[in-house]
Amino acid sequence: MSEWWSIEVFDATELPARRWKDSYQDDLTEAALTNGAIEWAWHEHRYGVVFEVLFDSDERWEAFRALPAVRSALDGAPDPVNGLIVYRGRGGGSGPRKPRKPKPAPGASTMALPEPAEERVLHLAGVAPPGKPEAVLDSVPAGQAPGRTVQDGGMRETRVLTDGLRAAIERSGYYPGLVYDAVASALGSEPVTAFVVHHDAIFDPGMEVRRHMTVLALTPTRLVYSHTDEHPAEEPDSRPRAETSTEAIRFAKISSVALSRVVPDPAAYRPGVTMPSEVMLTIGWNVLSHLELEPAHCGDENCDADHGYLGTITADDFSLRVSQAADGEDAVRQLLSFARELSDATAVRGS
Repeated sequence: MSEWWSIEVFDATELPARRWKDSYQDDLTEAALTNGAIEWAWHEHRYGVVFEVLFDSDERWEAFRALPAVRSALDGAPDPVNGLIVYRGRGGGSGPRKPRKPKPAPGASTMALPEPAEERVLHLAGVAPPGKPEAVLDSVPAGQAPGRTVQDGGMRETRVLTDGLRAAIERSGYYPGLVYDAVASALGSEPVTAFVVHHDAIFDPGMEVRRHMTVLALTPTRLVYSHTDEHPAEEPDSRPRAETSTEAIRFAKISSVALSRVVPDPAAYRPGVTMPSEVMLTIGWNVLSHLELEPAHCGDENCDADHGYLGTITADDFSLRVSQAADGEDAVRQLLSFARELSDATAVRGS
């Protein structure tokens, strides 16, 4: 059964928890990714930071917890004795919506003080219609947007997704420096909101293995597509070469998002539970077309006149197929999630 775990670090006099996060965020995120984390998130609050991570078993959590990088990060906390808590559940434990706040340790001549009241702020960005009293917007806790909470993803940090994309490319082992450099150039300064990394191998006619990688990434305004191919060495003493290409497409330019699913036993299908055995995502943005030509003829076998050509033009859409047998269940789940994010983006921001 999947379980959330939290690492909560509090500020110290000498070092704020945010500085600790900046130092160890990449190491902890990469360690979680490479050890089977299903989801993860970073949150900041008034007293420190929380790293939440979801594993499908206690064994995976224990393996993650025992990694040297994780032990080093915990030892590097501003106050590893009194300012570090590791516990089961999301920030605050047992399901509260906010991380818990530290209280003074009991001791001689000390007593627990009341917790500070939650700060309230008024969002005064709205303007009342002419002739009516000025609108007073609902007050919300400091640091949160109106109507959003940490748990519904309103404060999800896009840097974590960007780090996750880099870790996924590096984990593939397929020219990670070349691939990530090309993707990063296309992303520019925009953050990543969703991504898919697909590494595949094929046999060419000479029975040589050729690898290629496809990377899809979403930003708040664009779909970034990158493809890298490996070509065999042309000379016996030369090395293989790679060719990479990138394209950035605004959501408004995307004309279609098609998703095909293969379900082996549809009678036993359970919504939200049953995973397809195979998924194919097809995206069209009407930039490239495929032209097929053939000589035209009149039907007379003895006619040798030139009747020109007949042809068909079809959109050269992008397609990506993954299956549980070849790529694993996580790859299928990730592509389904990416397709959902892309459909939402083109529906809302592409109109």
